[in-house]
Amino acid sequence: MKSLATLNNGQSATIKSINADQPAAPRLAALGLLPGVVVTVQQVAPLGDPFTISFGSNRISLRKAEAAAFSI
Repeated sequence: MKSLATLNNGQSATIKSINADQPAAPRLAALGLLPGVVVTVQQVAPLGDPFTISFGSNRISLRKAEAAAFSI
């Protein structure tokens, strides 16, 4: 299964599940990154990490390791 970390600039996807074992997962879920939410990659840093995503009215930056906790 693909993770949120595999998306490129401008791509969108729907979150299918969350790996609760990832340390940042509860904090990100509290921000609204939950199954069923559509996210769009807005900006990718030159070396690919971190990257900025948007969902709803939120816009946050994530490390690839944090994004790997979300299956799409």
